[in-house]
Amino acid sequence: DPHRPGNLLHLQNGLLFRATGADLAPHAVLADPDSWTAVDPFWGKTGNTVTMAFKSRVLEEQPVYYLGTSTGQVWRGSPEVGWTKLCECGNGVAVNSIGPDLRRNERIFVAIARGTGPGRIKQLTRLADTTWNVTDIDGTFTPPLTIGQVFSIVVDPAIPETQGTAVYVGTDQGVYRGFLGRPVVKPFAATVIPPIGIENWTWRRSPGAPNVVVTEIMVHQICQAHDSSGVMRASTYGRGLYELNRGQGVLPVA
Repeated sequence: DPHRPGNLLHLQNGLLFRATGADLAPHAVLADPDSWTAVDPFWGKTGNTVTMAFKSRVLEEQPVYYLGTSTGQVWRGSPEVGWTKLCECGNGVAVNSIGPDLRRNERIFVAIARGTGPGRIKQLTRLADTTWNVTDIDGTFTPPLTIGQVFSIVVDPAIPETQGTAVYVGTDQGVYRGFLGRPVVKPFAATVIPPIGIENWTWRRSPGAPNVVVTEIMVHQICQAHDSSGVMRASTYGRGLYELNRGQGVLPVA
C-alpha cells in the first residue's frame, strides 16, 4: 500500500483486506487472519470486488483506493476518507481494470468486461460540483483484429497534461494505445496544427508486445519522481514480461 508504507492489501472472497499488524513477514501475516481487516465499502456495494488501483500519493497523502466490482460498480475512497460510488459503469458487467491518471487529480480510466464496444473503455472525471462525468472513449477503437476482451488499462505517465492524454490497454490480441490531444513532432518541439478530427480518441497497435493475451499493465510508481518515471510493464499469457520506458522524454505520436 503506497499510502501506508510497509502495509499490504489483498483481494479475497470478493472483499478488499488491509494488513493491520506491524510484523508483515508473509509467514506471520498470512498465517494469522486477525492481521487483516476488511476495508470494502460494504453499504451499497453489489457483487464482489474484483480489481483495485491506487490514487497517487503525490496527489493526495490520505489513502485513496479505486475499486471495481463484478457487477460493474466503481468506488472511490478508504476507511480514512469514506467511500463514494462513482458509477454503475458496467450495468451488470464486471470491471476488469482501473487506471488512475497519476498526473491529473481525480481522473481514472476503466475497462469493462464487454466483448464489443463502445462502452468497454471509459473515462471518469470529477467535476467542480463533486459529481463525476462518465464518458465512453472507445467509439473509434476498431482494431483490425477482433478484440474479445480489454483486460487492463493504464495512463501514460510521461505525457504532460498540456500535450494530451494517452492510455495503453491490454487485450486478448496484444497492447493498443489510445491518444487524445495534439501530436508532438519530437521532444520539446512546438505542437503541429492538428488535422480535422484529431481531438477524437485515436487508437493504434502498440508494437513490441506479442499478439497474445495481455493480462496486466502497470505503471511504475515512485514517489520521489512524482509518480512519472515513465516506465510501464505488461505481463502476457505464456510469453513473459515486457517493459516500455517512456521516461526519456515525450516521443512522437504515431
